[in-house]
Amino acid sequence: MREKKTFLEYANEAARKIRQVNKLLCGTETTEEGSMLDEIDTCIYYMLQMHLSPIIGEEVSSDMMLDKATEIMYADEEKIKELEKQLC
Repeated sequence: MREKKTFLEYANEAARKIRQVNKLLCGTETTEEGSMLDEIDTCIYYMLQMHLSPIIGEEVSSDMMLDKATEIMYADEEKIKELEKQLC
């Protein structure tokens, strides 16, 4: 049975796996702009912004939301737990 995870944990895991796949295929964790992996990574980024916007009370395109989504995508497991406590 799969471990139950939160939305933030799943989003973080998906972003991490995209970086791993890109590193295997291209030798770097940074996706090439416009590539399929970059587009998937961008979708995760926007999903995080949409999910967090009503929780934080910030506009989706605000600098704070941009920073928070990026922070979640690159956080380790401990940081994700800490962020969840702050946000919920």
